[in-house]
Amino acid sequence: MIVVREEVEHNIWWQIKAGISSFWFDNWTRLGAIYYTESGEVREEEIEVKDFVIEGRCDEEKLAEYMFTEMVEYVKDNIIPPYREDQNDKVWWMSSTEGDFTIKSAWQIVRIKNEIGTDFDFI
Repeated sequence: MIVVREEVEHNIWWQIKAGISSFWFDNWTRLGAIYYTESGEVREEEIEVKDFVIEGRCDEEKLAEYMFTEMVEYVKDNIIPPYREDQNDKVWWMSSTEGDFTIKSAWQIVRIKNEIGTDFDFI
């Protein structure tokens, strides 16, 4: 499990409600964790998504300190800022239509698929 953890984690999406998801390590953008998608200087500090919200909207200036301009624009246009302090962020498994984790869907992600052989078709 440890070996495939990184590969499987990219299929977990954190729907922002309270904004307590990790800014760096949780996939709250649906593009992957910022730690992996932004190739700039990644800081190891523990910060949450809600730390980038001012008065109910994304703090673009603060985001620009941590992300490239294209990602700031994506967040501004596609991410709803945290709005429900009484609810935890919701986890969705992106490899199933219902959003629920299954062993089968995880196996489909990590297994190595071989080409279908036609060697024995004539027998």
